[in-house]
Amino acid sequence: MRPTCPILVLLAAAPRLLLAQADVIPPGHGVASFVYVRSDTGTRFDFLGARDRVIPSAGPLFTGRAVTDVLTLDIAYGVLKHLEAHVGIPYAFSSQPSIGADGKVIAGREQSPSSSGLGNIRFGARYNLVSRPVSVTAKVDIKVPASTPDLEQLFNGVTLPVREGQTDVDFSGQVSKAFSVREHAFSVGGEAGYRVRFAQKDGALDTFTRGSLPVKPGNEVIYNLRFAYRATSRLTLLLNGDGIEENDYNVPFRFTRIGNDGVLRTVGSQGSPSGFIPDYPKQTGRRIFTLGPLASIALNRRTSISGGVLFAALGRNFPAGKFWVFGVSRVFR
Repeated sequence: MRPTCPILVLLAAAPRLLLAQADVIPPGHGVASFVYVRSDTGTRFDFLGARDRVIPSAGPLFTGRAVTDVLTLDIAYGVLKHLEAHVGIPYAFSSQPSIGADGKVIAGREQSPSSSGLGNIRFGARYNLVSRPVSVTAKVDIKVPASTPDLEQLFNGVTLPVREGQTDVDFSGQVSKAFSVREHAFSVGGEAGYRVRFAQKDGALDTFTRGSLPVKPGNEVIYNLRFAYRATSRLTLLLNGDGIEENDYNVPFRFTRIGNDGVLRTVGSQGSPSGFIPDYPKQTGRRIFTLGPLASIALNRRTSISGGVLFAALGRNFPAGKFWVFGVSRVFR
């Protein structure tokens, strides 16, 4: 199951929801957060970007769902006046049940596969370059590999990708501005960057020999935006948007299903039968943009809870539907 994505960008930002986006945590202070994300959907963005139903492992004659639950421990700490370090450790459970005409899940790993385990750990740092009149911050993140339990489903683009087997390095910049609106704090911010993705040694299975093959995923443009409004001394309202645009890339020959009918198409030029021209020589990169409201409530000076929902507005090779988010944060020093 290919159970990290724009949702996890939000996870990394969760401890700093009450700061303007490009502001860093003061030195000697830190925030620890537990953030839970759930995706439970019967729709997906397919290989071509159409919003279709999930085709389960049992085949197009059955109803499919894609379910992913992620619990992440995120810690951010102010190291120096302008420098912040952070780490995110996710645990994920993913399943793709096949549902029969009787409405019951078809038992069996082949028909309704599932997997769980530690996801891709991310760590990095942010350095504030300018604080006034606009805050500007440079950011770098490294995602370390996690084992991908089911190589055959590496490219299905149905479950949230939080257990990928390659290293990623993100380089990005953040800009934000905080000001007052009728004596209420308001901030607007955004981030844009580039994700360099390295090769995954066991990234796919050879369609014919079933042997493991390496895959080099496409590099990605990453971006997000955030509007935050402190309605009261305890309540902050937010509008959050996150996006990924991945380049197309070479993959070993395989089959994929497209459309609501689950029509089989061939993908990849590596290892294809002699003289055979695949329908799509390259794998289309994943694309997703989510947008939705969030809210954060301060329980006291050190503890806050936050939650909301993000809607998948458009995408490709990614689950559609809604992503529910809930988190608890605690300030420490």
